Amino acid sequence: MKPDTYTKAVLTVIAIMLTLIACNRYIDPKTTGLAQGVFAGVQFSGMGTGARFFDTRTGEVWNYDEKGNASLVFKISRLGGQAAQAWGYR
Repeated sequence: MKPDTYTKAVLTVIAIMLTLIACNRYIDPKTTGLAQGVFAGVQFSGMGTGARFFDTRTGEVWNYDEKGNASLVFKISRLGGQAAQAWGYR
């Protein structure tokens, strides 16, 4: 018994669709590599005399002067309250 043209066409369409489903994660990935890096959750704020970085996961704040030297590091325990005592220089 020979398969007819209709059967071949239907099986070809099924094979193409299965291939597209299998390759979808490579064609249109839903993740971004940058958001999963080591700096995920770190926010940056530029100042006139340096920069300030805030880690949203730990509440730590780092201050850097214009030469790149680290200054005092603070820890925020709750929003609206005072920052905890500085840990010192890093």
